[in-house]
Amino acid sequence: MQYISTPTLLAGIKAGDLHQGHFNPNQYNYPEGSVSVPAFTKPVLLIGRENMNRAANGDIVAAEVFQKSEWKAPVDEVVGQDSTLKNDDAEDSGDEGE
Repeated sequence: MQYISTPTLLAGIKAGDLHQGHFNPNQYNYPEGSVSVPAFTKPVLLIGRENMNRAANGDIVAAEVFQKSEWKAPVDEVVGQDSTLKNDDAEDSGDEGE
């Protein structure tokens, strides 16, 4: 994930290219969260750890809204952190020493 400098971030918010709001993680689906911003009636949906960029509940964040053709809906099934991260540990890969 590319980090944006503070002056660039502030300019993007002022220009309307980025939207500032409070981050709210989805309590039922670990890889989803949302940001409520004044420009939209519904919260901006963030999907995936990379798009949430280490944000925690209540953090003030800036979100870039993708083209409408790239928008996605939240998933209906419950996805826990354990199932999402089960293959993230290199020590458990079983490929060492083969």
